Amino acid sequence: GRRSTPGGRGMMEALKHTWWGGLAVHLLLAGSWVLGPLFIAVVAAGMGDWTYGLSLGIFGVMLLEPLGSKRLWTISSLALDACLGPRSRSEPSFARFWISFAGTAAIVVLNYWAPALPKRPKFVKLMQDLDFDKYYYSGPELRGALDDVQKSGSLFGFHPHGILCAGWAWNAIWSKKFADIAGTDVRFMIDKGLREDNVIFKIICDLHGGLDSLTKRNLLGALAAKTNVAFVPGGFQDATLAEFGVHRTAMKKRTGFIKYALQHGCRVHPCYSFGECETHYTSTALLNFRLWLNQFGIPAVVIFGFPFVPILPRPQAKLQTFVGKALEFPKIPEPSQEDVSKWHKVYIEALTELFERHKKEAGLPESKRLEVW
Repeated sequence: GRRSTPGGRGMMEALKHTWWGGLAVHLLLAGSWVLGPLFIAVVAAGMGDWTYGLSLGIFGVMLLEPLGSKRLWTISSLALDACLGPRSRSEPSFARFWISFAGTAAIVVLNYWAPALPKRPKFVKLMQDLDFDKYYYSGPELRGALDDVQKSGSLFGFHPHGILCAGWAWNAIWSKKFADIAGTDVRFMIDKGLREDNVIFKIICDLHGGLDSLTKRNLLGALAAKTNVAFVPGGFQDATLAEFGVHRTAMKKRTGFIKYALQHGCRVHPCYSFGECETHYTSTALLNFRLWLNQFGIPAVVIFGFPFVPILPRPQAKLQTFVGKALEFPKIPEPSQEDVSKWHKVYIEALTELFERHKKEAGLPESKRLEVW
């Protein structure tokens, strides 16, 4: 028969269900999160000496939401760069500028003009077969009130964000077990900048087929259609608050999704991932300043995880995600502030109770508490 070669399909088969395969998946996902913004920063900076730094204004697109506005901003930015760029090939930076310009233009086209790639179930299966859980000493686990999960009309709030949302990623987004109980059409809603403005991660999201931008329009549309939705309420603020060994989530001011859940009478599941706070060591310096940066969609964190690739999670982290029983929200088309406050309190109490009920099972001492910021 035909022999497998070290490359191509033979190598991929050899990686499946191994630690190296798990490492490859982590490198792909974490690398895409980092390399997308880094690449645009490099090519924009490559034009900076001619544009007086204005080429970095391309990042302003992250503050815009409608696609039309994003297109107008990026085309205007590119037009300005082209006007300010060198005209003579004798200029020492001529090649660098126009190569950087071409790189920026390519990113703009791929992000905002090219059609989305079709969903590829085979890609999701490949990610699962590479066995991300083999990367950890004790593989990720999905537990809790799984028999209470339904395949429609439900909203899942995953806590905490941590640095890379490892618990949410492995026990929900890429989890066959979660898809089996919650359905294969769950909409996983993530940061808009990550989904729409990161050219590399955008491709992965397209291939997955279930990752959407967390916007009011997308969230209300999914809830109205009774499609299951999963997201991380704490967002970047959770990541900024992350401290090794400390169980903490930002929820005190997160009331928007509570209002939307009431408007549609959703079943709301609080979910908690033990071990998320042990994926990385973090710096707690300049916390208030970093929380301020979060307002602009900037995940201001300083981290150290796996020694050889510090952005990756520590393999020692034991990720156990527990799904809480559904809270049956009443349908109130126009909820008052009192309604929202009442059910926000109910949600936080249910999340705290979920933590307390399962912390011993997750290997925590009785003294551990969940901090709600």
